[in-house]
Amino acid sequence: TVSLILKLIYRMYFVSVQAEESSYSFDSMNRDKRHFVHEYCEHFGCESVAYDQEPKRNVVATASRDKVRRGKYFKTLQ
Repeated sequence: TVSLILKLIYRMYFVSVQAEESSYSFDSMNRDKRHFVHEYCEHFGCESVAYDQEPKRNVVATASRDKVRRGKYFKTLQ
C-alpha cells in the first residue's frame, strides 16, 4: 500500500513541475487496493479509471497540472 502512495505522489509531483498531464497504469490489484487508489486520486485531484475484468482489473491514474492538489507531500520531494 505504501508503494501505491509513493507512485501516486511521484506522478503528481512530476506533473506539477514538468508536464501538463501524466498517467500511470497500476498493475492488476484486488478490489480493496483499487478502492484505496481511487480514494487517494480523489484526495489529490487526480482522475482514476478501472479497466479490465477480474482478476486482471487495474487502475489508470491521471494527473493534470491544472487539477492536481499540491500539498505538504510535495515539499519533501523538492
